[in-house]
Amino acid sequence: MSGRAVPWRTHPPQVRGPTSFIVREDGHETKRKVTIGSRPSCTCSSSGANGNKELCLHVLFTMLKILRVPATNPLVWQLSLTGECSP
Repeated sequence: MSGRAVPWRTHPPQVRGPTSFIVREDGHETKRKVTIGSRPSCTCSSSGANGNKELCLHVLFTMLKILRVPATNPLVWQLSLTGECSP
């Protein structure tokens, strides 16, 4: 995410609970629900919870900018925050 403009500058995330957030990118009306738990998930089609082997931009934004996890922390890029990696 370094070098990219933050796409949520005018639409701050809505907090739905201690680990649940609603984010919306500038220029888009679609809202995405991001949940950070043992397996981070997002309602977009790019989410690792939907079978892909990568985290989506929405989960990364939530971890880095909302929860302020340092970019050097392995928790940012892991598909699972526990020892289990299978879907």
